[in-house]
Amino acid sequence: CGNCNTACVGGQVCSAGMCALSCVGGTTNCSGKCVDTKLDNGNCGNCNTACVGGKVCSAGLCALGCVGGTTKCAGPNNTEVCTQTASDPANCGMCGTTCGAGQACVAGACKPLVQSPHAKAIAGGAFHTCALLSDDTVKCWGNNEYGQLGLGDTSNRGDGPNELGNALPAVLLGTGKTAKAIAVGDYHTCALLSDDTVKCWGYNYFGQLGLGDMSFRGIAPNQMGDALPAVPLGTGKTAKAIGAGVDHTCALLNDDTVKCWGKNYDGQLGLGDMSHRGDGPNELGDALPAVLLGTGKTAKAIAAGYYHTCALFSDDTVKCWGNNLYGQLGLGDKSPRGDGPNEMGDALPAVLLVGP
Repeated sequence: CGNCNTACVGGQVCSAGMCALSCVGGTTNCSGKCVDTKLDNGNCGNCNTACVGGKVCSAGLCALGCVGGTTKCAGPNNTEVCTQTASDPANCGMCGTTCGAGQACVAGACKPLVQSPHAKAIAGGAFHTCALLSDDTVKCWGNNEYGQLGLGDTSNRGDGPNELGNALPAVLLGTGKTAKAIAVGDYHTCALLSDDTVKCWGYNYFGQLGLGDMSFRGIAPNQMGDALPAVPLGTGKTAKAIGAGVDHTCALLNDDTVKCWGKNYDGQLGLGDMSHRGDGPNELGDALPAVLLGTGKTAKAIAAGYYHTCALFSDDTVKCWGNNLYGQLGLGDKSPRGDGPNEMGDALPAVLLVGP
């Protein structure tokens, strides 16, 4: 090769009249022989160069071979390691990046953790139950004789298979309306809505729905949603909290006063008489007086019992009115309060919680 009778040795071949090492593909010329460098970590890119730190020889170069849902992260002594990111929230998309609360690592990125709606508040009546869900909708189940489930019929729910879960509709509250609190009486249900109005449905013989009549709501189609009026609370009045007794309903208003409507045989409305309110026209709104709580007294919470009502005041005292057969008003006797004149306001003592 190149000279007469000159033989090529050491794996060389005669190329263009010269003896040369013919290395092709993924090989390199090392010490007179062809070495595969793409597969041999001990000879990567350079003769006898070994790949270290978890690296492998790729295309003649030492590189970290991270595949799938892994990423390159610094390891001990400045080495590189492959870290699983697709399912490890402590290394999501970036080395050492932790997903925050309510997030999960999905395909190497922190994304909101999507959950099915779940209950965040519940309330129970005589024979039905309601839940306020995490998406601010309301679902009710149980007895539905008077439309108290708010589903436009009188069929019970939950007493047979395939009636709950996705098969149970949410109550139609109205266009753009969601709920932020619920209250359940014996056979009626109320919701405090996102715009601070109140809507009630179900049994209404005593006007406990606050609609100026005695017609039940929720027992037939087209009675719920936009067709169901809000309770008129008065000019400029909105609700901050609601409570429901057997057949009466109360609201804590935006001015920290309390208004109640519905059944009033025992003075549970706190109006100094036994006349029902809300079962006839012109009894609600501005025509419905606020409960007389006492000089300088404002309310910050309410609770409605069977035939009585209680308020927690801004000074952390408690007053109750209505039926008192078992001493539920906390006044040391069994006399009702609120069913006659001059029994409310400053005349109504607070419950003795501490002291002699």
